[in-house]
Amino acid sequence: MKKSYRMEIVEEKEEGGFVVSYLDLPGCITCGETMESAVANALDAKKHGLEQY
Repeated sequence: MKKSYRMEIVEEKEEGGFVVSYLDLPGCITCGETMESAVANALDAKKHGLEQY
C-alpha cells in the first residue's frame, strides 16, 4: 500500500508563482509559475525525495 503525503501550496504574492512543500518530507520543497506547474514539480520532487529515504 502506498502512503499518501499531504502537500502544502502557498501563493507567493510578492514574486509571483506558488511554493509547494510536503510536511512529512523535510526539505522536499519546490515552486512553479502556475499552480499546475508547481504541483507537477512537487510530484517530481516527491518521487526523487522518496528515493533518498
